[in-house]
Amino acid sequence: MKKKRIRKGQVITMKEMIKGMVFVALALVVVLGLESRVDAAGRTVRISKKNFPSKAVRVELKQRWDEDSDGKLSPSEIKKVKYLIVFASEDEKKTSLKGMQYFYNLKSVDLDVQTMNHIDLRKNKKLESLEISGKKLSGLKFYGRNLKTVDISVEQYKGDLNLKNLPKLEKVSISSDGKYDKIDLSGSKVQSIDIGDHWTSVKYLDFSNCKRLQYATVQLRNLGKMKMKGSNGLKALDLETYYPEDSTIRKVDVSRMRDLVSLNLSGSKISQLSVKNNKKLEVLNVHGTNLKKLNLSVNKKLQTLDVGSTKIKKLDLSANKKIRELDVSHTKIRTLNLSANKKIREFRCGNNRITKMFSLPNPERVELLDISNTKMKSPNLKRYTALKELYANGISATSLDLKKCRKLEYIYLNDTKYLKRLDLSKQKLLINVEFRRSNVEELDIRATTRVCDQDEGGRGIGFDDCKKLRKVIHNKNWRYLYWFQNSAEAEGLNVMWISV
Repeated sequence: MKKKRIRKGQVITMKEMIKGMVFVALALVVVLGLESRVDAAGRTVRISKKNFPSKAVRVELKQRWDEDSDGKLSPSEIKKVKYLIVFASEDEKKTSLKGMQYFYNLKSVDLDVQTMNHIDLRKNKKLESLEISGKKLSGLKFYGRNLKTVDISVEQYKGDLNLKNLPKLEKVSISSDGKYDKIDLSGSKVQSIDIGDHWTSVKYLDFSNCKRLQYATVQLRNLGKMKMKGSNGLKALDLETYYPEDSTIRKVDVSRMRDLVSLNLSGSKISQLSVKNNKKLEVLNVHGTNLKKLNLSVNKKLQTLDVGSTKIKKLDLSANKKIRELDVSHTKIRTLNLSANKKIREFRCGNNRITKMFSLPNPERVELLDISNTKMKSPNLKRYTALKELYANGISATSLDLKKCRKLEYIYLNDTKYLKRLDLSKQKLLINVEFRRSNVEELDIRATTRVCDQDEGGRGIGFDDCKKLRKVIHNKNWRYLYWFQNSAEAEGLNVMWISV
């Protein structure tokens, strides 16, 4: 474009003057913008308290990224800074992240601090992962354009946790003994959340309308109010609590979560549950809830079911032919038709007042069996040839024939009053046997060396408070026999150790 010349004597109008001023201003903006870009990525930055107020940050930069140890970061050194691991000592009361804007290639930050309440990483456009742990944190506010993963683990936390200013957040993990007033993820693009470690308390948790959310684990000691309406794309929902007395979860609606594959409501106080719309469900755990009935007629893909410690008395599993793991322990279920469940590998029916074994269609496939504290006097285990783990604590049996259970690795017979002789002479693979507080007088364990070999993961023999134990027949190749002999002497037992 040709430049317009001003002839001698020509008068410049106000409009033309304004145009010229605007042009000059725009030019200055462009120049200054270019200058700032060069300044951010092209100058040397001194590792000083002014540029980096946090001592922990300065230590990290000097030790890891100041390659020539000149106390400064050159453009080439700054370019290499892709991650930071900041460990603040106890004398640094408050950690600051001022100076992070220099590191334009930063992708990951790992913080271990004493206190902090503001995290602004908006200028770190490539930052994707932030992990923060500390002793006392409060009211954290996060800012970051491309932050995808946030992991928080603190000893004590107070106040709200604001994660709504992270537009690309995909994964959140929070574990602490903290007391959060509010954790708000509503409407975010988060795909996975893991909140709590059974000690955490949250007054208000909102992960509603998270359209991309697929995996949610919320395991809290105390929960005031929770919103998850609209997060219907969930594939796995885990709301387990280890402290049922503290649970405030009384109602859970999963009717619109049609992609749900795994549901864990263990320890909650729900008394009703409908899974008729969850045809993809493979894992269901309602252990310790107040459920009295459960309709599973449409859940044909179900593989794992735990209804232990519920009020359920009857259970129809005729439609659930794929079940591999089943727990009906601590219930009032007396009869159970399992003829359709030929794939069961793990079966727990302990702490029930049953006098005989439930009839399994394929006992030869069962690898784990729990019949603890039942009224069975002579359980028939001859067909359980694949059995690896047997839990029979407190059973009323006077005899136990395990000759066919040759794959047995772990057996627990604690608190058995009527069993006098324990014959494990055929179990070469046995690693651990326990019969604490029992009246067992004789143990034959001659086939295995693994029970006494730490290289094989051997745990040994548990016979604490077995006042009547008099004879142990063992393999002559036991490497650490003296351990058990010393333990027997410490218990005041006069045991005859017979080597074969």
